[in-house]
Amino acid sequence: KHKILLYKILVGSLIGFSAITILFSLWQWGSYLIFGITADQALEKNLAISMNYTGINQSFSATPLQIAGTQILVSGPNRYDIVSEVANPNPRFLASFDYQYMLGGDASTTVQHAILLPGEIRPLAHLGYADGAPGDSSNLVLSNVVWERIDGHQAPNIEEWQKERLNFALKDFNFTAYRNTEGANAHVIRFQLTNDSLYGYNQPSFYVGLFDNGSLAGILPWRLDSLKTGETVSADLRSFAPDLNVSEVKIFPLINISYYLKPHPQIP
Repeated sequence: KHKILLYKILVGSLIGFSAITILFSLWQWGSYLIFGITADQALEKNLAISMNYTGINQSFSATPLQIAGTQILVSGPNRYDIVSEVANPNPRFLASFDYQYMLGGDASTTVQHAILLPGEIRPLAHLGYADGAPGDSSNLVLSNVVWERIDGHQAPNIEEWQKERLNFALKDFNFTAYRNTEGANAHVIRFQLTNDSLYGYNQPSFYVGLFDNGSLAGILPWRLDSLKTGETVSADLRSFAPDLNVSEVKIFPLINISYYLKPHPQIP
């Protein structure tokens, strides 16, 4: 007995629904005609523009190592040290590489391996070259360069992290030229080195730079059996370089402390 009423309610609901959807469609089409076309044109224009990622890539890639120059230093009778100052300008990249010196013609030194910590500046050297005096055209050649980014979660401030682990103090330097000592045939370089860091090292190696009024006059290798935290060791080194004069020495650690950033299996 309510069929007519139900029919009218159904028809009215359908008409109302249709009206709402039609009005919504008209509103959307109107919005697109007024605003959407302009937005689509702007989007197409932006997509057609080629972005230059060069500046962005520089912050995520490593800058090449910088070589300041090469010196030929006489280290003894018919012996020569070939030394270059190399800098790693990257604040978060460790550089691992091979190097050798090309001496002109087919002559070259043996290939050696080195590591430069982020921001590190130190000498690279081939010591005791004995196949004749290297020429002024000697060039340092780097190869197999591998960059390793130091994770900020492991070392948020990499500069401070390195200073804490390579904190060495040098004192009581003394240089005695053999010409001032009767019967001596080598210069004597003595000093004391203190490990002021909280970390000890097993068989650490160093370059000892010999400087005369700020200029590099020679370089000596120095290796210890161990260097405990807080320990002071005495250095007693010899140099056979003729006419050597040394006013100060500097220590260049050859220690790869980034080893301690990597997980290593525990020894049972």
